[in-house]
Amino acid sequence: MQCPTCRRPLREDLAACPGCGADLTYWVQGADGKRYGPYPLAEVRRYAAEGRVPPNAMVSQAGAPWQPLSQALAPSPGGVARPAAARAKRGVSPVAIVFIVIGGLFVLGLIGGAVLLGGGRSAARSQARSRTCRSHLMQIALGALMSSQDHNEVFPDATTWKTDLEPYLKNTTLYQCPASTKGDQSYEMNPALSRMPLSQVMNPTSTPLFYDAGFPNGTPPHPEGWNVAFADGHCKSVTASEASQYMSQ
Repeated sequence: MQCPTCRRPLREDLAACPGCGADLTYWVQGADGKRYGPYPLAEVRRYAAEGRVPPNAMVSQAGAPWQPLSQALAPSPGGVARPAAARAKRGVSPVAIVFIVIGGLFVLGLIGGAVLLGGGRSAARSQARSRTCRSHLMQIALGALMSSQDHNEVFPDATTWKTDLEPYLKNTTLYQCPASTKGDQSYEMNPALSRMPLSQVMNPTSTPLFYDAGFPNGTPPHPEGWNVAFADGHCKSVTASEASQYMSQ
């Protein structure tokens, strides 16, 4: 696949472009009308092959207009599944394309200069790593919620959660935060929720389920703080000053 912003060739399992930081993930609308995600294209493709995503599902890439799943997975020239907004540009006259390309190169040149002068490139990479980390944690949390549905609405064991979630994730790279040096030890499960029934979690929207290893103590691995996935499946960044209050939930 290619990045829809900078057009560099990328793997389908990436959640963000390592070059420009563009969001590459997709949201999926389930049969129950709820939104699930965000998932890298490779995850969406695998879920579709396994029948976990219905053929008539609608998907949205990085907030773009919703489109049928078949369009998102359809190969385009060069093997790239491009969003509807990119495909809609077909039919533009060659002259217009030349002006668009020239204008785009000029803007990119200005942006590139500003980034190099201000040290923004490093910040963009850090933000891209953080977004990828949040995507990993969200998918792990959703895997735990799917596992609980098959195990009497009980969360997995905090000491064996990786093994317990293998049937639901099937992608060990999700255990590695791109900003961490701890490899597959990048994330931890909240021991307070180990084998706990979902019904006993009083505040799932504010109760941490999975998080960056070392949370809430030590040095956060991201400039904005720690990434935390909560018991309801959503994920966000938590500042160092906010971290301790969440562990008291």
